[in-house]
Amino acid sequence: MTIAGWQLVRQQTSGRPCFLARFGPISQLMYPPTDVGPPVLNQIVARPDLFRQLPRGFQKRIARRSIRPASTGWLRPRLVGVPITGCRRVVSATPVDGQVRLTLD
Repeated sequence: MTIAGWQLVRQQTSGRPCFLARFGPISQLMYPPTDVGPPVLNQIVARPDLFRQLPRGFQKRIARRSIRPASTGWLRPRLVGVPITGCRRVVSATPVDGQVRLTLD
């Protein structure tokens, strides 16, 4: 499915999903400040001394899972033809003919 006139912009944030903010300290347990990897594995990656103690094969699997680019399987077909811009910030948002025009940094 191609969506004309759409662009996906990923704003650089702390890496934590917005919905976790309401959980306070629990969100910090799920997402350490390193922001590398999915929950549970990110806790291991955030602790180099612990990571080094693991068997080499386990280290490789954790690294591959934590560092690789990832998304859900249903997302890719929906974004065919949609430009993706990363690490940008929205400077302003202006309503235009019932839509929103964003200005990026």
